[in-house]
Amino acid sequence: MRKKLFLIFIAIGFSVSAQWRSELYPSDWQPGYSNAQGQFLHDFSYAGYERGEKPLPETMNGLYANVLDYGADNTGANDATAAIQSAIDAVQNAGGGTVFLPAGTYKVKPAAISDSYALKISGSNILFKGEGKDKTFIRCYAEKMRNCQIITVTNGGTWNNANDGNYYYLSQDIPSTPTTTIHLNDVGNLAAGDWIIIRSDRTQAWIDEHGMGGFWSASVNPTTMGTTFYRQITEVNANEKTITIDIPTRYYMKTRDNARVYKVKPKQSNVGLMDFSIGNKANSTANGWGEEDYSTDGNGAYYVHSSFLIKFALNVNCFAKNISSYQAGNAAMIHMTSNGLNLDKTRSLTIENCDFSHPQYEGGGGNGYGINICGQETFIKDCSSTSARHSFSFKYSYANGNVIYHYTSTDPKYGSDFHMYLSMANLIDNEELNGDFVESVVRPYGATDGNRHGHTSTQTVFWNTKGNYYKSGNNYIIDSRQYGYGYIIGTQGAATAVKTSPTSMSSTYGTANTAPEDYKEGIGNGATLVPQSLYYDQLNRRLNGEQSLEIPGTIPVSKYTAASNGITLTTNNGVTYAGGFDDGSYIEFKANAAIAARYNFTLRLAAGDTQWNAESVTLKIDNNEVATIGITASSGWENFITHTAENIAIANAGEHTITLMTNGGACNISDIVVTKVEGSEQDFLPANDIPGTVSVSDFIEKSAEISINANGYAGNTGNGTYLVYRIRNAESGKFKLTLNLAAGETQWNAESISVKIDDNTAATIPVTGSTGWEDFIEHYAEFDIAEGTHILSLTTNGGACNIADFAFERIGDATDAKLPNAEKQIVAVNKRELTMISPSGVMTVVNIYGQTIARNARKVTLPESGTYIVQTKDHMQKLFVE
Repeated sequence: MRKKLFLIFIAIGFSVSAQWRSELYPSDWQPGYSNAQGQFLHDFSYAGYERGEKPLPETMNGLYANVLDYGADNTGANDATAAIQSAIDAVQNAGGGTVFLPAGTYKVKPAAISDSYALKISGSNILFKGEGKDKTFIRCYAEKMRNCQIITVTNGGTWNNANDGNYYYLSQDIPSTPTTTIHLNDVGNLAAGDWIIIRSDRTQAWIDEHGMGGFWSASVNPTTMGTTFYRQITEVNANEKTITIDIPTRYYMKTRDNARVYKVKPKQSNVGLMDFSIGNKANSTANGWGEEDYSTDGNGAYYVHSSFLIKFALNVNCFAKNISSYQAGNAAMIHMTSNGLNLDKTRSLTIENCDFSHPQYEGGGGNGYGINICGQETFIKDCSSTSARHSFSFKYSYANGNVIYHYTSTDPKYGSDFHMYLSMANLIDNEELNGDFVESVVRPYGATDGNRHGHTSTQTVFWNTKGNYYKSGNNYIIDSRQYGYGYIIGTQGAATAVKTSPTSMSSTYGTANTAPEDYKEGIGNGATLVPQSLYYDQLNRRLNGEQSLEIPGTIPVSKYTAASNGITLTTNNGVTYAGGFDDGSYIEFKANAAIAARYNFTLRLAAGDTQWNAESVTLKIDNNEVATIGITASSGWENFITHTAENIAIANAGEHTITLMTNGGACNISDIVVTKVEGSEQDFLPANDIPGTVSVSDFIEKSAEISINANGYAGNTGNGTYLVYRIRNAESGKFKLTLNLAAGETQWNAESISVKIDDNTAATIPVTGSTGWEDFIEHYAEFDIAEGTHILSLTTNGGACNIADFAFERIGDATDAKLPNAEKQIVAVNKRELTMISPSGVMTVVNIYGQTIARNARKVTLPESGTYIVQTKDHMQKLFVE
């Protein structure tokens, strides 16, 4: 869309004084930087598919297998399990390729009622791809899913033992600070390219060192519960007896604890799942859904315990993208019988734009989770969960080096968490919390003596966390009491508070101490934190040798990431500019937007020769054209004139690609200054557009007592309880609000609902009782709403009612355009009785909502006060009757 252009021929300054950097992340930060107290941030840039150095594949070379060609039914009528598996097997046998599921619904189920799976991918270099989340649906129709998965990606095996039987013990301790050099007693037949496990045991000395004597025992799985890193050797120095690894260590190891290295060849790599939705049929067992009912055969919870939609295990460099759970034909809002995604002993996976929500069972024993993170160096980007037990959960000491970027968590049963056994050095970057909090504390849980959860994390960083509203009963969005140091840097939104004390916690198994108190900085000021994303800034530094560019701010022209052939950089008289442009030439930059808002882009351009001058410069954001800026010629190719494109919308915070392309000729381009339009961030907050329907679950704030029922309405209301929404209106006018309310018992029914717009009372709607708490009756109100974004609140008065989705309909002024003869009186009004003035005429009467009250009548008695339209053959009249 082309924007109106403004040319400004004056120098423009700007201020970024509100921006700030963490003391632990200065502008010249390099891995290894720490403060005087020894506090430091890990380099998290290695997370993800191919260590973040390659994009996710969109295609895969090899056999292309359309599952319909293998007999799969995509109508949802017949079982498609065997046919889809045949297509998978064919691609595996061919050495790789693509398994394609065209649009439709595919019924699948596991081969057994427990410890099984429906579909298995055990090969490498395979893309399992649908036609889109809204087109391809995989529906598991088995009700008994104990320990089962719908899709499992694994080739089995273990990483607990050396492939060749050889173990190489450390000759020096691995320090607390990250390192890529490992000292060994012997390097034997280790070679560059080998995949290895670096591991130490959970000895009694290690347990005592962490103050976990009452929680952990050295006799319980000591060799598999210790610190573990999965790495690849990049260099072997036989003389020094050292190896160099591809990703730094994340925690210390001691020779005292049997620290060792051994080879483990990856079982599987380069497998991708993408572009489909997946869900479970709900289990129909009526009883046995309590917290501990998963262990008793015959209970509903028993049949779905520890089931997952998808599981990755013992693989490297794999990914899942554009996958969503869905209701799968269930009457209630159930997407999955228990869990969503499980990552088990994996490395270097990317999980992007995936949603795992609405479990049927949220009981104990590890049920109802969105994502289980039990691997390392994973990059989880733009994912979400709603109404899970925990939206995500980190488990085990081998869950380290993972990055969660912009995860949206909404109304889980409990907080997202670090769950057990000291996961190390993970990053939560730009998470968005709606009624959730993230917890990293000592947990006195676990069913086995000597194997309690204990310390759950250390050296984990919470970076720029956004809270939209607190979880009911909480007044914080992060509870960080980690072993050693944890870090909270920047929070923003309507809910910003954090908890870091007390550092001493007592339980049945003893007292645990997490002192010193975790580091916190910039609480409430995350919107102006630089950089906005720690992960992306560190990745840019590692790959490009420089920090990320930030907007608002200056984008130096010399910092371009791509350009057309022939583009050159010149510095003269202290000014650096890019030249060599011609028609269609471009220059491209990567920059992080601090906040979603509107921005002004100020370009300094020089076009000094009429016959060669460019006509305009096109500005693109993420390859979308947002402005074309007409160029004013200057008196020379180094005489720069300021040109500005105003009110450019950047709808999402984070990294964006900014492109300048010249049209019709040449110009030289110097640095670009980007300023935020004051207050424009309000336009980009989540809002429901009206006219239209507002889902009752789209609230931005609510009373703690109110809950969203599985059938989709708000309940547990009482006198004074409230729901708050953000609505966006494109044009001022009069609106009709239709509220769907159920009040089913006279002694408890609410008296009314108060409606406020921007804290001003717009209407008070009396509540009519209904025959039951799920018998919804429409209630109405009319009021004016100005153009723009507003805060709408609904408050119950005097009792309870259930509230379902509600709608806004535009009325009022728009009707006047249909009344060309509205000035002519055609009826006489006596209270609510209308009589035709013309002795032979008849009238049709319609209320303001378009409902016909009478047709071809001479006299009409109106049912209630309100606005009506009276129409004859030749005339129309609008009137309000009290």
